[in-house]
Amino acid sequence: MSTMGGVCTSLAATAPDIRRPSGAWRPSRQHQIDTTVTLGGDDFTLCAHIRVRWLTDDQVKVALACWSASTDPARYIGGRPPTEAEHRLHPYGTARPDEDFTARVMDHLATGLHALDAPRPDEDGHLAVTVPVTSAA
Repeated sequence: MSTMGGVCTSLAATAPDIRRPSGAWRPSRQHQIDTTVTLGGDDFTLCAHIRVRWLTDDQVKVALACWSASTDPARYIGGRPPTEAEHRLHPYGTARPDEDFTARVMDHLATGLHALDAPRPDEDGHLAVTVPVTSAA
């Protein structure tokens, strides 16, 4: 298995079940959670931006964009060390999603989260799926 494939599997395995909090909490369509996750390698850092937005009481839209940033030691020796902008997506940084890498990770997430539809591009270049929400125990 390639390094990218191994990291892809590891990243997908870190996704928790999406659960509805217990009690009377009720999400709105404007409620959104997003984060960027990074996994460092020897000569690269893999990054994933994950966004979860409530659609209905029992469904959320999970969107994902993945990319890598080179951290090869030669960049430091050559006077071009990695910048913080390389770890952030446009317009906040210079990173652009890697479509192939994103599709591979999203396929794992869609399977693990029991997605209700196939991954599709959304308005800002992420791949998105609709996922059922389970009740918290």
